[in-house]
Amino acid sequence: FLDYWIFLYESIHLRLYQQSLQFGQMTFLDEVCDLSGLSLQQFSPSFVTKVMSPWLKMTQAYYPETTRRIYILHPPAIIKVAWKLVTPLLSQGTIDKIRFVRKFDGSANDFVESASWLD
Repeated sequence: FLDYWIFLYESIHLRLYQQSLQFGQMTFLDEVCDLSGLSLQQFSPSFVTKVMSPWLKMTQAYYPETTRRIYILHPPAIIKVAWKLVTPLLSQGTIDKIRFVRKFDGSANDFVESASWLD
């Protein structure tokens, strides 16, 4: 799992670097995460300690300034519990980047295409 994410982030980071040089200014990534269907069962203690925690630590340690914003679509009611589990693993800078989008009636692709999220 982590090897995949390292490959993915390194590829993204290289592309962002190339675009930054091309345009003469820093280029960042906006992430859109659709949480439709998320349940507390997916946040088992084993998942949090063996997958989520190492992944969050890795992304914050090595790729902290890659992402400009993280948009969370369709957060279920259980997100309050999950957020309490995840927040202690995040830096304040990462927490400040996260935006919960509760009132959007469409898919992640629809959200990106709408550009309603640009700020």
